[in-house]
Amino acid sequence: MKSGLVTRNVADAMDCPKIKRQEMKTWTSEDARRCLEVARDDRFFTLFPAAITTGTREGKLFGLHWQDVAPVVGAATIQQILHKAEKDRDFGHPKTERNRRRVGLLTDLVAALRVHKAAQNEEKLILGPGYRDCGLVSCVPGDAPISPSNLLKRHFLPLIETAKVPQIRFHDLRHSRASLLLADGVHPKVVSERLGHASITITLDTYSHVLPDLQTEVVAGLQRRLFAGVATAR
Repeated sequence: MKSGLVTRNVADAMDCPKIKRQEMKTWTSEDARRCLEVARDDRFFTLFPAAITTGTREGKLFGLHWQDVAPVVGAATIQQILHKAEKDRDFGHPKTERNRRRVGLLTDLVAALRVHKAAQNEEKLILGPGYRDCGLVSCVPGDAPISPSNLLKRHFLPLIETAKVPQIRFHDLRHSRASLLLADGVHPKVVSERLGHASITITLDTYSHVLPDLQTEVVAGLQRRLFAGVATAR
Protein backbone atom coordinates (compact mmCIF):
# COMPACT_ATOMS: atom_id res chain seq x y z
CA MET A 1 0.00 0.00 0.00
CA LYS A 2 2.84 2.40 0.79
CA SER A 3 4.24 1.83 -2.71
CA GLY A 4 0.84 2.44 -4.30
CA LEU A 5 0.66 -1.04 -5.85
CA VAL A 6 -2.60 -1.81 -4.05
CA THR A 7 -5.30 0.60 -2.92
CA ARG A 8 -6.61 -1.25 0.09
CA ASN A 9 -5.73 -3.94 2.59
CA VAL A 10 -7.88 -6.97 1.75
CA ALA A 11 -7.29 -8.35 5.23
CA ASP A 12 -9.54 -5.58 6.57
CA ALA A 13 -12.52 -7.37 4.99
CA MET A 14 -11.92 -10.57 6.95
CA ASP A 15 -14.12 -11.59 9.86
CA CYS A 16 -11.67 -12.58 12.56
CA PRO A 17 -12.69 -15.46 14.83
CA LYS A 18 -13.72 -14.45 18.30
CA ILE A 19 -11.28 -15.35 21.03
CA LYS A 20 -12.98 -17.62 23.51
CA ARG A 21 -11.74 -16.84 26.98
CA GLN A 22 -11.28 -19.75 29.32
CA GLU A 23 -13.72 -19.61 32.19
CA MET A 24 -12.17 -18.07 35.27
CA LYS A 25 -12.79 -19.86 38.55
CA THR A 26 -11.71 -18.44 41.87
CA TRP A 27 -11.67 -19.40 45.51
CA THR A 28 -13.14 -17.56 48.44
CA SER A 29 -10.88 -16.78 51.38
CA GLU A 30 -12.43 -19.74 53.21
CA ASP A 31 -11.65 -22.08 50.29
CA ALA A 32 -8.03 -20.93 50.31
CA ARG A 33 -7.76 -21.34 54.08
CA ARG A 34 -9.08 -24.91 53.95
CA CYS A 35 -6.69 -25.91 51.19
CA LEU A 36 -3.69 -24.39 52.96
CA GLU A 37 -4.56 -26.28 56.14
CA VAL A 38 -4.62 -29.56 54.22
CA ALA A 39 -1.39 -28.73 52.36
CA ARG A 40 0.73 -28.10 55.46
CA ASP A 41 2.78 -31.31 55.10
CA ASP A 42 3.08 -31.23 51.32
CA ARG A 43 6.58 -30.93 49.87
CA PHE A 44 5.47 -27.98 47.77
CA PHE A 45 3.39 -26.30 50.46
CA THR A 46 5.11 -22.92 50.11
CA LEU A 47 4.03 -22.67 46.46
CA PHE A 48 0.36 -22.50 47.39
CA PRO A 49 0.40 -19.58 49.86
CA ALA A 50 2.94 -17.84 47.61
CA ALA A 51 0.54 -18.05 44.65
CA ILE A 52 -2.58 -17.04 46.56
CA THR A 53 -0.94 -14.15 48.45
CA THR A 54 1.35 -12.67 45.78
CA GLY A 55 -0.58 -13.44 42.59
CA THR A 56 2.70 -14.39 40.88
CA ARG A 57 2.44 -16.56 37.77
CA GLU A 58 3.38 -20.23 38.21
CA GLY A 59 6.43 -20.16 35.92
CA LYS A 60 7.94 -17.38 38.00
CA LEU A 61 7.22 -19.21 41.25
CA PHE A 62 8.68 -22.45 39.88
CA GLY A 63 11.83 -20.59 38.81
CA LEU A 64 12.29 -18.68 42.06
CA HIS A 65 15.86 -18.92 43.37
CA TRP A 66 16.84 -18.74 47.02
CA GLN A 67 19.25 -15.89 46.28
CA ASP A 68 16.26 -13.82 45.17
CA VAL A 69 14.40 -14.29 48.46
CA ALA A 70 15.04 -11.81 51.27
CA PRO A 71 13.34 -13.18 54.42
CA VAL A 72 14.60 -10.35 56.62
CA VAL A 73 12.76 -7.70 54.60
CA GLY A 74 9.91 -10.05 53.63
CA ALA A 75 10.27 -9.82 49.86
CA ALA A 76 11.26 -11.76 46.76
CA THR A 77 12.50 -10.50 43.40
CA ILE A 78 11.29 -12.18 40.22
CA GLN A 79 14.43 -12.81 38.15
CA GLN A 80 13.84 -16.19 36.53
CA ILE A 81 11.05 -18.15 34.85
CA LEU A 82 10.69 -21.91 34.47
CA HIS A 83 9.21 -22.68 31.07
CA LYS A 84 6.60 -25.41 30.73
CA ALA A 85 8.52 -27.82 28.49
CA GLU A 86 8.05 -31.10 30.35
CA LYS A 87 11.08 -33.08 29.10
CA ASP A 88 13.69 -30.36 28.67
CA ARG A 89 12.75 -27.80 31.29
CA ASP A 90 14.70 -24.62 30.84
CA PHE A 91 14.78 -21.19 32.39
CA GLY A 92 14.31 -17.73 30.99
CA HIS A 93 14.13 -14.18 32.26
CA PRO A 94 11.19 -11.78 32.48
CA LYS A 95 10.79 -9.87 29.22
CA THR A 96 10.40 -6.42 30.77
CA GLU A 97 11.64 -4.56 33.83
CA ARG A 98 8.05 -4.38 35.05
CA ASN A 99 7.87 -8.19 35.12
CA ARG A 100 11.23 -8.36 36.88
CA ARG A 101 9.58 -6.98 39.96
CA ARG A 102 9.79 -7.26 43.72
CA VAL A 103 6.87 -8.79 45.60
CA GLY A 104 6.12 -8.55 49.30
CA LEU A 105 5.81 -11.74 51.35
CA LEU A 106 3.45 -12.27 54.27
CA THR A 107 5.02 -13.04 57.65
CA ASP A 108 3.50 -16.54 57.73
CA LEU A 109 4.89 -17.26 54.26
CA VAL A 110 8.37 -16.12 55.31
CA ALA A 111 8.17 -18.47 58.31
CA ALA A 112 7.10 -21.35 56.05
CA LEU A 113 9.99 -20.61 53.68
CA ARG A 114 12.47 -20.79 56.58
CA VAL A 115 11.12 -24.22 57.57
CA HIS A 116 11.23 -25.32 53.94
CA LYS A 117 14.85 -24.18 53.56
CA ALA A 118 15.86 -26.14 56.66
CA ALA A 119 14.22 -29.27 55.22
CA GLN A 120 16.09 -28.78 51.94
CA ASN A 121 19.40 -28.47 53.78
CA GLU A 122 18.69 -31.70 55.64
CA GLU A 123 17.85 -33.45 52.36
CA LYS A 124 21.10 -32.17 50.88
CA LEU A 125 23.08 -33.77 53.70
CA ILE A 126 21.25 -37.08 53.30
CA LEU A 127 21.74 -37.30 49.53
CA GLY A 128 25.32 -36.04 49.61
CA PRO A 129 26.97 -35.94 46.15
CA GLY A 130 23.69 -37.04 44.56
CA TYR A 131 22.13 -33.69 45.35
CA ARG A 132 22.35 -31.29 42.41
CA ASP A 133 22.22 -27.86 44.01
CA CYS A 134 20.38 -25.55 41.57
CA GLY A 135 19.36 -23.21 44.35
CA LEU A 136 15.66 -23.45 43.54
CA VAL A 137 13.12 -22.72 46.26
CA SER A 138 10.75 -25.39 44.95
CA CYS A 139 12.25 -28.57 43.52
CA VAL A 140 11.91 -32.34 43.47
CA PRO A 141 14.36 -34.53 45.48
CA GLY A 142 17.87 -33.90 44.21
CA ASP A 143 17.00 -30.27 43.38
CA ALA A 144 15.64 -30.92 39.89
CA PRO A 145 13.09 -28.39 38.55
CA ILE A 146 9.39 -29.03 39.05
CA SER A 147 7.30 -30.75 36.41
CA PRO A 148 4.15 -28.58 36.22
CA SER A 149 1.97 -31.54 35.19
CA ASN A 150 3.25 -33.68 38.08
CA LEU A 151 2.63 -30.85 40.53
CA LEU A 152 -0.94 -30.62 39.29
CA LYS A 153 -1.70 -34.37 39.27
CA ARG A 154 0.20 -35.50 42.36
CA HIS A 155 -0.14 -32.51 44.64
CA PHE A 156 -2.58 -29.76 43.72
CA LEU A 157 -5.58 -31.82 42.56
CA PRO A 158 -5.32 -34.28 45.50
CA LEU A 159 -5.22 -31.31 47.90
CA ILE A 160 -8.35 -29.89 46.30
CA GLU A 161 -10.13 -33.21 46.67
CA THR A 162 -9.10 -33.63 50.31
CA ALA A 163 -10.03 -30.05 51.23
CA LYS A 164 -13.35 -30.38 49.38
CA VAL A 165 -13.00 -27.01 47.66
CA PRO A 166 -13.95 -26.10 44.07
CA GLN A 167 -11.55 -27.46 41.46
CA ILE A 168 -9.50 -24.72 39.84
CA ARG A 169 -6.29 -24.46 37.84
CA PHE A 170 -3.08 -23.50 39.61
CA HIS A 171 -3.14 -20.28 37.57
CA ASP A 172 -6.55 -19.50 39.09
CA LEU A 173 -4.81 -18.92 42.42
CA ARG A 174 -3.56 -15.71 40.80
CA HIS A 175 -7.10 -14.80 39.79
CA SER A 176 -8.32 -15.63 43.29
CA ARG A 177 -5.76 -13.26 44.75
CA ALA A 178 -6.93 -10.41 42.54
CA SER A 179 -10.62 -11.07 43.18
CA LEU A 180 -10.10 -11.18 46.95
CA LEU A 181 -8.17 -7.90 46.91
CA LEU A 182 -10.83 -6.14 44.85
CA ALA A 183 -13.59 -7.55 47.07
CA ASP A 184 -11.72 -6.14 50.10
CA GLY A 185 -11.87 -2.69 48.52
CA VAL A 186 -8.23 -2.47 47.43
CA HIS A 187 -7.86 0.11 44.65
CA PRO A 188 -7.63 -1.52 41.18
CA LYS A 189 -4.40 0.41 40.54
CA VAL A 190 -2.75 -1.32 43.50
CA VAL A 191 -4.09 -4.71 42.37
CA SER A 192 -2.75 -4.02 38.88
CA GLU A 193 0.71 -3.29 40.26
CA ARG A 194 0.67 -6.41 42.44
CA LEU A 195 -0.15 -8.56 39.42
CA GLY A 196 2.40 -6.88 37.18
CA HIS A 197 -0.19 -5.85 34.58
CA ALA A 198 0.90 -3.41 31.88
CA SER A 199 -2.02 -1.13 32.69
CA ILE A 200 -5.00 -0.84 34.99
CA THR A 201 -7.24 -1.41 31.94
CA ILE A 202 -6.12 -5.04 31.77
CA THR A 203 -7.01 -5.50 35.44
CA LEU A 204 -10.44 -3.92 35.06
CA ASP A 205 -11.24 -5.93 31.92
CA THR A 206 -10.09 -9.21 33.47
CA TYR A 207 -11.90 -8.81 36.78
CA SER A 208 -14.96 -6.85 35.71
CA HIS A 209 -17.14 -9.60 37.21
CA VAL A 210 -16.04 -8.48 40.69
CA LEU A 211 -16.81 -4.80 40.13
CA PRO A 212 -20.66 -4.89 40.16
CA ASP A 213 -20.56 -6.17 43.75
CA LEU A 214 -18.15 -3.36 44.62
CA GLN A 215 -20.55 -0.80 43.14
CA THR A 216 -23.29 -2.13 45.40
CA GLU A 217 -21.01 -1.85 48.42
CA VAL A 218 -20.06 1.73 47.50
CA VAL A 219 -23.72 2.76 47.29
CA ALA A 220 -24.47 1.06 50.60
CA GLY A 221 -21.48 2.81 52.19
CA LEU A 222 -22.66 6.21 50.99
CA GLN A 223 -26.12 5.46 52.33
CA ARG A 224 -24.70 4.69 55.78
CA ARG A 225 -22.38 7.70 55.90
CA LEU A 226 -24.73 10.35 54.53
CA PHE A 227 -28.19 9.28 55.55
CA ALA A 228 -27.84 7.13 58.68
CA GLY A 229 -30.56 8.31 61.05
CA VAL A 230 -31.70 11.02 58.64
CA ALA A 231 -35.35 11.01 57.63
CA THR A 232 -35.45 11.62 53.88
CA ALA A 233 -39.07 10.74 53.09
CA ARG A 234 -41.72 13.47 53.26
